[in-house]
Amino acid sequence: MKKFPFSKKAANVMLAAALVATPFAATVPMADSAAFAQQPSLKSVIDQRLDQGNVNTTAIQLSRDLASLTLATTREELTNAITTLQSETNEAAIAAVFGQGITSNDLMEAVALTFQSIQNLHGDKSKEQFIQYVGQIGYENFWKEVIEKAIADHAEKVGRLNTSMQSNIGVGLTGLLTVLIDLETEIGTFSLTAKQDFAGALFEVQHSTPLSENPTIEEFTSFVSNVYGKLSQSTIDILNHGKMNLVRLSDAQWEQILGEAPSPDPGTSPGGGTTPPSAPDPTPEPSPEPPQVPERDGVTIPAEEAITVEVVGNHAINRVNADVFAQIIADAQQIERVSLTITKGESQTGELVIPVTAFEALAEVNANAVVDVTTDEGSISLPVSELRDEALRTRLGVTEGDVELSISVNAVADSAERVAELGINAKSPIVEFSIVARSGDVEAPVNRFVQYLERDLVLSEDVNPDRTVVVRVNADGTLTVVPTIVRDGRVTFKSFTNSYYVAVEREASFSDL
Repeated sequence: MKKFPFSKKAANVMLAAALVATPFAATVPMADSAAFAQQPSLKSVIDQRLDQGNVNTTAIQLSRDLASLTLATTREELTNAITTLQSETNEAAIAAVFGQGITSNDLMEAVALTFQSIQNLHGDKSKEQFIQYVGQIGYENFWKEVIEKAIADHAEKVGRLNTSMQSNIGVGLTGLLTVLIDLETEIGTFSLTAKQDFAGALFEVQHSTPLSENPTIEEFTSFVSNVYGKLSQSTIDILNHGKMNLVRLSDAQWEQILGEAPSPDPGTSPGGGTTPPSAPDPTPEPSPEPPQVPERDGVTIPAEEAITVEVVGNHAINRVNADVFAQIIADAQQIERVSLTITKGESQTGELVIPVTAFEALAEVNANAVVDVTTDEGSISLPVSELRDEALRTRLGVTEGDVELSISVNAVADSAERVAELGINAKSPIVEFSIVARSGDVEAPVNRFVQYLERDLVLSEDVNPDRTVVVRVNADGTLTVVPTIVRDGRVTFKSFTNSYYVAVEREASFSDL
């Protein structure tokens, strides 16, 4: 179990500070206790750093200049992008955002060493094996693996940059990768065929002119230019189209891309660390009483009859039959929301496994429909627009085979112990919200969304609505306040990311902080 390095007093100070830094401190909840504490976005964190450093640029402009490095298709374009990054304004911005003493050269060197780590990890593979490997684990997971290798192998350079970023803006290199993928998705460059083409070109250059152990920026520029030279024209066209879309991005689109900072994994597996055994256990039975479904606005169609439950050890798998689900949708006269309830026993964890084709069938009827998934601990509301087949296949790196989603809302196994470590007055268990996309043996977490997703937690006891808020428990033990409503024995909150959340009641009212 992960130990959080904070005393009870420190945790309370952090929570108080988090609350004071939000509109909560100046607002007394009214009516049904609707109190929204705006969770800082990555954009606002970066802009604040730039303001504090008196740097005359913005998070959007800095992000645009950094993105230009990834879209260059010729040596000249890459050199121009590097030169832009080395401008006086951008050097000051990099120091303000990534950490004092960090320069554009440090960023480029870290990227070069990350590419060099690919050679260390996969130098023994053939080209076909390498491309197949990237496809099997998914593009995002591949780069996360490479980044972790670079951090471990180059602690003084890549590791230092990663630590400095986490300290300054709460996002390390893997978090920056997630933001980059969100950007590529928005501008249309996150193409599976293009990624496979790039993997093949990268392999060829690594074997013909590999990077040295400590590559210079000039060497790295030549290396990347050689990769460009081996890309197909269709991939070049995709990147060129992305450049045009990058310039056209609106501030609202950048707000979505630079939304809530990705939260690192606290170090437990989905479902609170419970890994289901391989063979079914026929003895445990799910609870006969399904959890109470909260009332929501809009016409809701219950679809629980499409679910069959299989118990594997101490884990209840609620599997949606796509054909039955589609028939329920077809029989409905009007659909705004569909409810699916995860049934499980008192001591069990549970997950909902739903084919993406079910979401596609719902989207054909109403592209703005929402699927509400409810458990004993809470619920999550998923717009079908966030979970489309093509986007999930791209993230997984697969073109064939069925794609399904595993959705779980479970209290972590050691919730009481974690609460004691944090020293918080918890009014619910610590609950993990998890979504994983799967296709065959390939899977990838789905942790970030382009809009706030509504979730709720079931309160374990009565609370004072004026003193209660939901916080996200970060990997380092810090707490992040999220927009919250308290009513009817539940706390409803909104967030861009899946993570670990808990309802907390302060001993003092927010107006007293």
